[in-house]
Amino acid sequence: NKVKITLDAVLGIDLKNSKYTFKENTGYINQLPLEFGGFIQLADENQFYDLPFKTPTSSFKNALALLPQQYAGNLSTLKTEGNFKVNGLVKGTLSKKTIPAFEIQISSKNALFKYADLPKAVKNINIDSKIVNNTGFLKDTYISLNALSFKIDEDVFSANGSVKNIVSNPKINIIANGIIDLANIGKVYPAPLEKELVGILNADVTTNFDMNSVEKGKYENIKNSGKITISDFKYEGTDVANPFFINKTSVSFNSNSITLNEFDAKTGTSDISIRGNLDNFYAFIFKDKILKGNFNLNANNLIVADFIAADESTNTNEDPTSSLKIPAFLDAKLTATAKKVVYDNIHLSNVRGDLFIHDETIDLKNLRSDVFGGNIGFNGNISTKESTSKFNMDLDLKQLNIGESFGNLEMLKSIAPIAKTIEGKINSKIKVSGLLNDDMTPDLKSISGDLFGKLLNPQLNSSNSKVLTLLEEKVDFVRYLILYEIGGVYLDLDVVSLKVLLL
Repeated sequence: NKVKITLDAVLGIDLKNSKYTFKENTGYINQLPLEFGGFIQLADENQFYDLPFKTPTSSFKNALALLPQQYAGNLSTLKTEGNFKVNGLVKGTLSKKTIPAFEIQISSKNALFKYADLPKAVKNINIDSKIVNNTGFLKDTYISLNALSFKIDEDVFSANGSVKNIVSNPKINIIANGIIDLANIGKVYPAPLEKELVGILNADVTTNFDMNSVEKGKYENIKNSGKITISDFKYEGTDVANPFFINKTSVSFNSNSITLNEFDAKTGTSDISIRGNLDNFYAFIFKDKILKGNFNLNANNLIVADFIAADESTNTNEDPTSSLKIPAFLDAKLTATAKKVVYDNIHLSNVRGDLFIHDETIDLKNLRSDVFGGNIGFNGNISTKESTSKFNMDLDLKQLNIGESFGNLEMLKSIAPIAKTIEGKINSKIKVSGLLNDDMTPDLKSISGDLFGKLLNPQLNSSNSKVLTLLEEKVDFVRYLILYEIGGVYLDLDVVSLKVLLL
């Protein structure tokens, strides 16, 4: 696609027989040089080809010359050993029903390349590949990769495979195995990487499938097996707050699903461990279907800020960033357990429960956490399906310190600002719903619902309320009257007001 092709040629022209013969010539595909022989002849409405071609030199530099110049680097600084050859023959008739038969061979043996300004070399490069059509019918074209292997330091990677029946129903068979130290990619090849890769990739994978089975959803015909592991991986960039370290991740394949055997990672002071499996993966990749999965997540320490990159923009005239969206393509269950979770100034401990992700919605089921000297249970959902995200939540508060919870949680503080003046504990059932801001925090002006609570051993701390302090100074018995007569709390969230019922 948009490959630069040039030809500098002397042609012999036989007008009587409509025959055009290649004399002295050199053609280029990107920077790969090719020399042509033979001829093209017009015959009625058809064309007859007899065109042998080859690379004029066998330098391995020719292999990288196939790449677009911006990716090939400075070939003048490239040291190479061994060979790289392209030889081909196109011979036959081009008509409405047929193409010329052809065979293109691409080969290399014990080659090496090294850029002068990079520290390492790729060695022991062996390639044995060909593209063939023996019949003149396009459907019979096939690609055969008999061997591909290379070595960087002591790490060896190899692959072989084929693609047949290209036109009507491509059949693909690939085997790949070996080890690649990702840090070496930038040390052997001038790849345009924004950040240096770090980690060890180990693959042993076999895949065999035909495209008709993919398109018709007959995924039982896809024969995949093998395993890919990545260890000591490091990623850092502007889209993450801290460098992301993957100690080890391992993925295994079979014909039905992909299993995440292990995923252990750290970022900042947070750690996460995930196990699980993806179902319907091939339908997701090839047919845009829903991706289904089931995972278990464990963490000792989960600091939300470790995963959120700071906004470095200082231009206040920029358009606001779009709000977070729950993926529409995901249908998954996540069973989570975390010993400690920190969100803003809220410290949660012993977090556990289930999250169901589907249809741009997260359902929280039996999610519980220890906080503010007590325990909170969550059941409800968060949806980003509409233009403005919304939430609906049932909260079960048990033995919570009233002053801490209603003083530190912005939503509770907005619902009942007077509660921070009360010392003691509370058992409460809260039903609340509303809209979410772009950062997924509740829009406090939109919330509505009900709160029913029982205060346990309450005491009034008037120093936390200017109004009560003034009242106490003027009418001392008010303090005792409220403490003695308090019988319950009713919250009308529609008007966001707290009414203390005096008996």
